[in-house]
Amino acid sequence: MSVKATSHALFFVSEQHQSNYEQLQSRFKSFWSSEYAAGAYIAALPEVFYRIKWDDEDSPLSWYFGEWVVIKGDNGEEDGFHNESEIVTGLSSSYKLLVRAGVELFTGRLHKFDLQLFLGNADTELYRVFLQLLEIRRKSSILNLAGVADPEDEKES
Repeated sequence: MSVKATSHALFFVSEQHQSNYEQLQSRFKSFWSSEYAAGAYIAALPEVFYRIKWDDEDSPLSWYFGEWVVIKGDNGEEDGFHNESEIVTGLSSSYKLLVRAGVELFTGRLHKFDLQLFLGNADTELYRVFLQLLEIRRKSSILNLAGVADPEDEKES
């Protein structure tokens, strides 16, 4: 499904996806950037959005990060990393990979996104979401994802 966004056409999987995105845009408007827009676009997916307690979150993707794991280096210095939250581990593999892509685009760091695995698992709709995510983060509009006909709609004609 494609719907018209307020400034330009974005691809949304449903009207609820668009509504969730607009809520997040309003919530994080003082920090809004292409990173925040990309993070909000992924977090707004209905499959993800309703798993999150938004009152506790300070960014569109802060819910991704679980418990901090401490690692001691050979020189005795401590380092560590965040595990993925229970929200992430509860998602299907395609959504989990899509969320990881969003987190990488939001933070600029690697978070286990595997493009090959994603391409092998994602259906057409999530593939479009991925392409739209890239367009949002790049601040470009070279693809007409909102205007792409849904193959399922063509079958009904």
